[in-house]
Amino acid sequence: DFSGETLEPGGSFPENSGSVVGIHFSDWSDISLSQSLSADFVENDDVKVYDENGNLINAPSGGFPIADAGADVIIYVDNANEATAISIDASKSYDPDGTIDSYKWYIGTSVILIGKHGIINLPVGERVITLEVTDNDGNVSTVEKNVSIIVGTEDNSAYNLDVYTKSFDLHEENVSKQRMYIQNNGENNLTDFSVRYYFNIRNSSVPVGEFWYTPKSEGTVVSLGDNNYYIELDYTGQTLLADGGKLPHAAGSVFAYHLPSWAYINYDNDYSFNSSTDFDLNENVTVHDKDGNVIYGNAPDYSEEALPNTYNFYVVNPVGFWTKCIVDNIDYDVESILNFYESNGNLLFTTPMQFHSSTQFNTYAIFTAHNTYTVELVIDGTINARSTFYVPAE
Repeated sequence: DFSGETLEPGGSFPENSGSVVGIHFSDWSDISLSQSLSADFVENDDVKVYDENGNLINAPSGGFPIADAGADVIIYVDNANEATAISIDASKSYDPDGTIDSYKWYIGTSVILIGKHGIINLPVGERVITLEVTDNDGNVSTVEKNVSIIVGTEDNSAYNLDVYTKSFDLHEENVSKQRMYIQNNGENNLTDFSVRYYFNIRNSSVPVGEFWYTPKSEGTVVSLGDNNYYIELDYTGQTLLADGGKLPHAAGSVFAYHLPSWAYINYDNDYSFNSSTDFDLNENVTVHDKDGNVIYGNAPDYSEEALPNTYNFYVVNPVGFWTKCIVDNIDYDVESILNFYESNGNLLFTTPMQFHSSTQFNTYAIFTAHNTYTVELVIDGTINARSTFYVPAE
């Protein structure tokens, strides 16, 4: 926006080196370029210049406007005797070489609305609504929109859905990250639906959902009880177009979950998890219509408890009298102690683990040089691991 600036005849703005602008997706995924690239300045007719009144000033006049009435609409109702309110919107209409001066909506030859958008009330039945737009040069374009109001329940068999997921950043073992998109290969558009991704955790921690890139949907974490959860992406108000339509798009939404302590996740408890770094069909994700009915996928059977975590336990190179013992993969809320034994099996001492970092505990202990010791890791009263180490001279 160059408001307040003046471009003199024969001049250039801002200067011969040009402005520098760019775009990227919020998740920094790849952008497909439809134009060839040039390192030199070339004339670009696809960039438009408008005056202070919004009139296009760098394109020839006389072109026809583009009318866009939005997608066709199918609505199911219970009462055949009541009219249904329908929202119509021509906001996506435009004029390549000017502005649109008027919008008119027709059923047959009767005008039902004048204006860019509005609400109309229609009885049960099928109708064709025509949008007519007129630009500042007097050119007129039209487009049709089919509206069907049907008494009954939506036939979900008309949807042929697929859900694709993939993983990334698998080296981060304390967070489950997924990309996901939904594809409609059926004959009918799907409106107002939700998608659920299921997982189970091993203790009473409440998982944290992360919704880094979920356009056109609202993300929540929902508890099913007994440490069973699902992540739901709610697409209320959105339409998944028929004949191959995708939501949000082929790059997918990006969401994740982790434990509050950022402890490691046992992916065997992640029912919907897909370890592939390529998009694969995932039938362990469910899609639900606006009434909550499952129209795709298989929900889990949570009759079995979550698998326990596998702890990584090791002794860091003992030097002199100090030995550092580390346990990876552990939660804040577990009770963990270390039992140290002499080589003859006598218990030397017991010490609780001490907090070290978000995924580690450690402790230091003093030992006699030139001796071998055994350390035993006890988690919540259960012996989990043992390690033998030798303490050299200081």
